[in-house]
Amino acid sequence: MCLSCAVPVRGKVFGAECLKSALGPDAPVDSVVPVPSGRGEWAAIGVGFAVAATSTALPWSRFGDGSTAFGAWALSPRWSMLAALSAVVGLLAWLFLRMRADRLGLASGVTLGVFAVLETMGAALAIANPPPFSEPAAAAWIALGAGTLGTIGALALVLRSGRRGR
Repeated sequence: MCLSCAVPVRGKVFGAECLKSALGPDAPVDSVVPVPSGRGEWAAIGVGFAVAATSTALPWSRFGDGSTAFGAWALSPRWSMLAALSAVVGLLAWLFLRMRADRLGLASGVTLGVFAVLETMGAALAIANPPPFSEPAAAAWIALGAGTLGTIGALALVLRSGRRGR
C-alpha cells in the first residue's frame, strides 16, 4: 500500500478496499478515499523539462547562428534562448519542488506550469522566427513537444492539487 492510499483508522492503517469494513456499513467511504498522489504528472513534467533541456545541446537552425552544438544558446538574442533558459530553470525547479510537493501543493504545479509554458512558447517562437536565411532544425521541434508534455503535466498537477484542497 502506498502512502497516499493509507488511511489511519483507530490505530490501524487501511487501504480503500478494506476501509468500509473497518468503519462499518453506514460509513460514507467515498468521502474518505484519498486522491492519488499524482506521480504521473510529476514524471511528465520532469521528462518534459529533461528532454527540452537536452535538446538545447543540439543545433536549433539549419544554417548560420544556432546551427552548431548548443544552438539554442547562441550569443545573439533569440527565442531559442527563452526556451533554453526556461527548460533548464524549470528542470532545476522540478528537482527542488518534487521533494516538497506535499507542503507546497498548488504552488508547485503553478510554478512548474509557468516554466513549461515559457519553454513551449520560446520553442514555438523559435520555430516561427528562425535566424535570417535559415529554417528550424529538429531540436526546436523536440523542445516544443517536450514543453507541451511538461505543460500538460503541470496543468494536470494543478487540477489534482485543486481537487485535493477541497
